Parts: sequence; C-alpha cells; structure tokens
Amino acid sequence: MDEILKQILSELKNLRQGQTELRQGQETLISRVGNLEKGQLETNKKLTKLAVHVEGEITDKIRGLYDARELMLDSLARIEARLDRQDERLDHQETLTLNKKRR
Repeated sequence: MDEILKQILSELKNLRQGQTELRQGQETLISRVGNLEKGQLETNKKLTKLAVHVEGEITDKIRGLYDARELMLDSLARIEARLDRQDERLDHQETLTLNKKRR
C-alpha cells in the first residue's frame, strides 16, 4: 500500500509540474499574442498613413494631368483659330487674284 501511495504522489507531482509548465507556456503565448496585436496595430496605422499619402499623391498627379490636358486643348484651339484665319486670308487672296486675272 505504501508503494501505491508513493506512486500516486509521484504522479500527482508530475501532474502539478505539467500544469505549471502549461501555465508558463500559456503566459508566454498570451505575451506573444499581445506583441502581435501591437505590431498589427502599428502596421495598420502605417498602412493607413501610406494609403492617404499615396492617394493624395495620385490625386495631385491626376489633377496635374487634367490641367495639362486643358492647356493642350487651349493651345490646339488657338492653333485652329489661326489656321481658320489663314484659310480666310488665302480664300480672300485667291478671290482677289482671280478678279485681277479676269480684268
């Protein structure tokens, strides 16, 4: 009977030691999960900041492209107006030339 009690006591000690090891492991895991959560929050903040920066940069570039497009359209309109005036002058000159030849 003494032998059985010793064996039970030994098993109980092993169980308590295993339980202590499990608690320590659980505390380590809790700590690591906490660190991961902090890291994830920092990463999310950085990503949000980066997204805002990139969005602002892209918006500025798109605005610049539209402004350049407007400038090009204005320039083309001026060129077309000049061409129209030149065409009118040529037509007028042709008319004068034809009138002179007829006389």
